[in-house]
Amino acid sequence: MTLANLASVYFKLGDHVRQRSLLERALAVEERCYGDAHPEVAMTLANLGVACGELGDHCRERELLERALEIQERAYGPDHHAVGTTLANLGNAHGRLGDPGRQRELLERALGILQAFHGPEHPGVATILTNLGIAHGQLGDAPRREELLQRALRIQAGSHGYDRHAVETTKFNLAHSMFAQGKKDGAVALMQGVCNDSHSALGQEHPLTHSARLALSRFFGGSAARRDSGASGSLR
Repeated sequence: MTLANLASVYFKLGDHVRQRSLLERALAVEERCYGDAHPEVAMTLANLGVACGELGDHCRERELLERALEIQERAYGPDHHAVGTTLANLGNAHGRLGDPGRQRELLERALGILQAFHGPEHPGVATILTNLGIAHGQLGDAPRREELLQRALRIQAGSHGYDRHAVETTKFNLAHSMFAQGKKDGAVALMQGVCNDSHSALGQEHPLTHSARLALSRFFGGSAARRDSGASGSLR
């Protein structure tokens, strides 16, 4: 098993410190063997960026993803699916660094590429739609946020073996969008469903369950929670 493959195992196990360590070793080996502009190097840079993001180092995440994107665009052209995946992750890094305008720009590019590659009903497309909706919400466009989140939710709910956490996160964000537009009854009903479903599927102590309860109390108090739930995750 190569270092990069072993790092992927640790990613799935949620051990991002070990993942980062292995990818840093893999990167050094690949740069010696292939040079610093090879597609294999770009893949490792992109995965290392994701690991750094999971560990909260979003400046390094952005730097590594920008390096990966430059190599991939030069090697594959601007419309390759690997470019689309890196664009999506880079967009989310910008969002986490407080630049939703740049996040929106990059996610719109990624959406076009990955819809063409996967088709419009792919779960990865739903992830981008969710994150793009969050970016529009941060920029004050609640109707566009709601439209994108509704599209994402339809894809997620229709997917075989869908990710319960992803669905409930999308519903959580959608409820906020509805509340921001004065649709209080619908927002309350949707958030109550998130409370119930996340409690049964994810557990009483899960952060999403707690956030949904808090948001619901704020809805009844007349003020929405101030921020969306976290983006739906990095693409790989």
